[in-house]
Amino acid sequence: MSVARKALEMTQAATEAIVQRAETRYEAHRQEMFRSADRMFAGLMAQQGQPFDYLLFAKLTSGTTRENRDYQRDYELTLELVDIRSGE
Repeated sequence: MSVARKALEMTQAATEAIVQRAETRYEAHRQEMFRSADRMFAGLMAQQGQPFDYLLFAKLTSGTTRENRDYQRDYELTLELVDIRSGE
């Protein structure tokens, strides 16, 4: 295996590791922000006399694939029920 090929593979592996670490940290931060907002919203609703135990989040994601002049767009709707107290 040539030196250039080995260097390229090492660079790709390092890049993949960095991306994975960034995605993990981003998701942890995102979840903590959701939990914080959930608690604030639940507290506000309790003050208004409208307490509840769960929130239902909807997330719509889309992806587009292209091949020459053709393209396809896919949508995915994800619903997540979250317990206000535990965040799960």
